[in-house]
Amino acid sequence: MLEGIISGWQAVLNPQMIVLLILCIPLGIVVGVMPGLGAVVGITVLLPLTFGMEPLQGVCMLVAIYCASFYGGAVSAILINTPGTPAAICTLLDGHPMARRGEAHKALTAAVVASTIGGVFSVILLTFCAPVIAKVALKFSYTEYFAIAVFGIIMVISSSSKKTFLKGLITGTIGLFLATVGQDKMGTVERFTFDVLELSRGLPLLPVVVGLFAVSQALTLTEQGAKAVKLKGMDQKAGLLNMFMTMARHKMTLIKSSLIGTGIGAIPGTGAAISSFVAYSEAKRASSHPETYGKGEIDGIIAAESSNNSVTGGALIPLLSLGIPGDPITAIMLGAFLVHGLIPGPMLFIESSTLVYAIFAAMLLAYLLILAYGYFFARPFAALLKVREAILVPIILVVSFIGAYAVNSSIFDVGIAFVFGIVGYLLTKFDFPLPPILMGIILGPIAEESLRQSLMVSEGSWSILVTQPISAFFLLITAIIVLRKVYVLVFNKEEKTG
Repeated sequence: MLEGIISGWQAVLNPQMIVLLILCIPLGIVVGVMPGLGAVVGITVLLPLTFGMEPLQGVCMLVAIYCASFYGGAVSAILINTPGTPAAICTLLDGHPMARRGEAHKALTAAVVASTIGGVFSVILLTFCAPVIAKVALKFSYTEYFAIAVFGIIMVISSSSKKTFLKGLITGTIGLFLATVGQDKMGTVERFTFDVLELSRGLPLLPVVVGLFAVSQALTLTEQGAKAVKLKGMDQKAGLLNMFMTMARHKMTLIKSSLIGTGIGAIPGTGAAISSFVAYSEAKRASSHPETYGKGEIDGIIAAESSNNSVTGGALIPLLSLGIPGDPITAIMLGAFLVHGLIPGPMLFIESSTLVYAIFAAMLLAYLLILAYGYFFARPFAALLKVREAILVPIILVVSFIGAYAVNSSIFDVGIAFVFGIVGYLLTKFDFPLPPILMGIILGPIAEESLRQSLMVSEGSWSILVTQPISAFFLLITAIIVLRKVYVLVFNKEEKTG
């Protein structure tokens, strides 16, 4: 292993590779910033460019864009309350409130430092523990997927304050209902499509995200009227050293969130959005002051960004070790490997160990470059807040609708974004939390399909959910969370955390 690591670093530390990474990181940040684009679109568009490259260059180019896009999603989430990617939804909950009170530079710096630490953490685990973690991830079957999906939904709903818990329960239920729209994945029955052909595949996720968060934000800004946003505390005094000291004070959140992201990323079929929700909810649950979350709590940014970036290393674990993509992005990267004559799996570590460890080295360099770009461009990014709402609103709407259209080149998706923009605007006005809706849409299909497949395997016996140790553990934790929340509501007690 040591020989492979050394040879991998030697392959990456050459001027050509370093220049390639330097050029690719800004590109990845840009596709992450643009709502509706993200790593999937960026990698898909750029994949043909890698065909004429050496295998190492082509794969490392895609990996760099993959890593950088997650931080890019945080930039737009913090500055204009519009997540560039679904993984950045939890980042905007505290990032944008910080920006509104004049701490945009601090929020952006916290995001890039947490992103870097989470990403580096996952790459280190990937380097030394990939085969072991992959074997554990393979133990997850239908019952475990169902238990994790239910756990994730309940975690997000329960993270709502006592005043908004019932509203969070309502919006979470709405999300689960919306997840049933479209053709039954295990049959041919169409549900709630109202004979609309475009709905047969279900509601498109990215247009829904763009509508709920970006379009609704534009409508809210329009209602507030055109006015300039005054920036306060935008100096550079809170530098990297101070931010790393802040990370040290929040080390438990950082470690837990990075572990959550790496673990969830290693489970095929999950992704950064799920890990971000789970890590954010856990950070809020364990906090001694959960009431500050959603109002500009830096711990929330740390949890969200370290977890969604640590997914990058976690998702590569099953891909490289077993040839199983961990998420849609790594599924595209699997195609890139095959195009270059590389077959992911156990033999890849033996036959092409230099290439494998060079990819790990490129990811580490990529995160260091993300740290540099993110820190030095935080102030110019934050200057966007000086733009008056009269100018900012049209920009948000144009970018949002372009992003919604770009996913499937469909005007129908633009209509979906507009409708959900109105829905998000109305829900926000009445203090209904939006994240539970999205979590229901993301995890609803996973929960439904996994439950049905589990019952098919057990011939209708529900006992299979509690006879499997991993699923029983997650369902037990879920039950404890629900009972605790019910106790707080019924007896009107204040929640104690820790």
